[in-house]
Amino acid sequence: MCGNCGILVLAGDSISSFANPNAPDAEKSVSLDRSLFLFLPPVDKAPLAEVELPVTHSLKLMQAMAQLTELRGGQSAGLASVSWSDPSSTVLNLAKTIIPKRGRASDVMVSTWAKKAGRNQANKLKNPCLLLGHLRFATASRNKVSDAHPHIWVPWRRDTVYVKNSSTNTLTKTNNLVGHVLTHNGDFDAVKIYNSLITQSKFGIWLGYVLNAPSEIASDSLKIAGYFDVFSTKFNWRTSARRAWVMRVATSELDASSGLDIQLNPPNSAPTEELVAKWGDLFSSLFDASNLCDVNCQSNRSEFSKLAKALSASAVKKISDAKFSHGAQDWTTLCISEFVRETIVGFFTADAFVTMGMFLRSARGSFGLAVSSVTEPGAIVLAASGQPMCFAIDPQLDMVLYGSEVNAIAVPVQAHNPPMRYR
Repeated sequence: MCGNCGILVLAGDSISSFANPNAPDAEKSVSLDRSLFLFLPPVDKAPLAEVELPVTHSLKLMQAMAQLTELRGGQSAGLASVSWSDPSSTVLNLAKTIIPKRGRASDVMVSTWAKKAGRNQANKLKNPCLLLGHLRFATASRNKVSDAHPHIWVPWRRDTVYVKNSSTNTLTKTNNLVGHVLTHNGDFDAVKIYNSLITQSKFGIWLGYVLNAPSEIASDSLKIAGYFDVFSTKFNWRTSARRAWVMRVATSELDASSGLDIQLNPPNSAPTEELVAKWGDLFSSLFDASNLCDVNCQSNRSEFSKLAKALSASAVKKISDAKFSHGAQDWTTLCISEFVRETIVGFFTADAFVTMGMFLRSARGSFGLAVSSVTEPGAIVLAASGQPMCFAIDPQLDMVLYGSEVNAIAVPVQAHNPPMRYR
């Protein structure tokens, strides 16, 4: 049994006024999606936050939420913070711990994170930020720090990615961290890939082959983090190409293990990191030369479509003309075309939200999930299937609380104030 709890804060440390949803962009003081106003009840039907009253510090708020989640887990705990001043300056701090005898999980979780991050970082944790907390009773595996959440399969590292400008809908090339961090309440039993259902333990071995990053950790939840590393690839050509190989070139999980049972420790026949990097460089160079970065895909769709088709044709020709150097010596012309098409589709569409839908449709088990992608700062993807997941939101505070316990999202976020208005 486990419990999730977390906070996403996009605004400053206090609020000055309630943003008018009809105001010009320059006058809006909040960053939550404006479509929220289409389905949230009228403001006068919910308690108001107090103007100029400071918002409770994120760590104190997390500690209060964790205290109300402790009934779901008291043997181990973990806390990850993701903070950023702009999309290319993301900072991750993650700490996990075993709760000592007679220790209080919520207090130990926060103090362990503060020690790991450094007291200065803890005191100066600034908004915007995301905190992902988790408390655990070990039911499916041993109570070890490595099995505690939050989970990361492939360690975060710098890579060439593209950042979207929300006002112009154009892309800018950057060198940024890439990776995912995840917490999970429930049990992951199996997943369907290549039209066959494989157990989560076997899927973990397959992940090690495909990602060239094997793991000895038994946790079922860790494999879900690995799933996102394979399939959530938006705005990253390198990982989008590997995703395309998995989805369009390989026809069985055995294609990653030399055609042999993956549980027999056969040689790895999945694309090497060097080959995946070469694919990424190819698509990145063609993309940069195509001027697609500078086209607004919303207002100029015909031009965008025209350039995207030209990019696809160029990539097919480059790979066809040098099959051996691109690892495509055994690929048919149709296979190359499908590989290129899927790479482009993954680059533009395969974000964490889309990947969450893919996972839930193919997985077996029960899930209360919270996933963050470092390339999507300011976003948290939540999902529930057979496990609870609650959330509270307030556009005036520009904040989201989420958790496995409904009481945890009802904590006051300002001194002497009611809980957040929409829960």
